[in-house]
Amino acid sequence: MYRRLQSLQGRFISYFYGEAIYGSVPTLVLSEIIGQTLDDLTMKHGDDKEFERKLEEVYKALTMYGVTHEDPKLDNTIDVGNCIMIFDLEQCTIEEMNWKGSTNKGSAGYLLRRLQSNRQCEDEERQREEKRRD
Repeated sequence: MYRRLQSLQGRFISYFYGEAIYGSVPTLVLSEIIGQTLDDLTMKHGDDKEFERKLEEVYKALTMYGVTHEDPKLDNTIDVGNCIMIFDLEQCTIEEMNWKGSTNKGSAGYLLRRLQSNRQCEDEERQREEKRRD
């Protein structure tokens, strides 16, 4: 999969350096991604459009190469500032598709809704804490 997506390496996915054996387990050698997983991030109010743009950007890039990311989870997605990078491509599938009807478009929307839900939960928790203090 990393070879198919070679032109996306370093921008939307890790650089692929090759394969290795660690202990007796085959593994991939990938570059480190520096950023914050979306699972650990609280999206600020007013950031919805920016995150929607970044999520759609990465998933549209995959769609251009006929790749569907079948494991869209907040902890498989890292905000690196100017864009979002994804990892754990093990469950990716190859299929020719267009953006409008693609699973990738649904995945971008799903992740955005999860971020919004997490923000709402944190807002509600903060409000409960404030009421307890009063």
